[in-house]
Amino acid sequence: MVKTIAVLGCFRSGTNFTKALLELNYTCKVVNDVFGWKHGVVPIVSNTLRSNFSFEYDGCYFITKNPYSFLYSLYKYFSTVGLNIKAHKGFSDFIRNEIIVFDQSQAKSPKMKFKNPVELWNFMNWHYHSLDNIKHVRYEKLIESPELIVSKLADKLDLKRLDASFVVPENKIKRMNDKGDYNGLLEYQTKEKFDRNVYSSNSYMLEYKKSDIDFVLNSLDHGLISSLGYKGLIDDLLS
Repeated sequence: MVKTIAVLGCFRSGTNFTKALLELNYTCKVVNDVFGWKHGVVPIVSNTLRSNFSFEYDGCYFITKNPYSFLYSLYKYFSTVGLNIKAHKGFSDFIRNEIIVFDQSQAKSPKMKFKNPVELWNFMNWHYHSLDNIKHVRYEKLIESPELIVSKLADKLDLKRLDASFVVPENKIKRMNDKGDYNGLLEYQTKEKFDRNVYSSNSYMLEYKKSDIDFVLNSLDHGLISSLGYKGLIDDLLS
């Protein structure tokens, strides 16, 4: 029996990369829209309506990035792709001002508004961290040790390994959804090379001015930072 793995996350957090790693190396089906839109929230279903809802999955993971790399990636997505987000142009203005997030593929999509993208990070990570049956996976760990981290996820769900050699995409991953069936590495990745060094060397921090760094630091939920295991990494980034 093929097990179903739900993988969720904010924009540019690594959900498609995680999907590729799991499906290319293990017998499983990764879905994103198990609760609705994969960049949205888990609905609170009242007991009187629960029989009409069915959330079917064998395991569920929320992929997260440390807030500084997340803001960098989100701004790149906003400034190049430009879908699903309304926000301010210019990196410093972007991180400080209102952001509206929605599913642009729906003509009447509900919208989520936050006073700035840091609050988006705080809210989404806290929301999913509050659910015991959804586990956080740090993108940084996936980039650093993909086989180790994915094998741990797979072992918990007793997934069957497809091959002795572990496949890791070297190029950027395509934007995927639950409607598509993907077979083989070429169907998961684009022809554009992925620069892991941006994250392994933390060179994205060059985008930040000192005032930007301080703004983000003062806006973060530091209890959440500790709970997710990011305190050491952030201390290193700012040292």
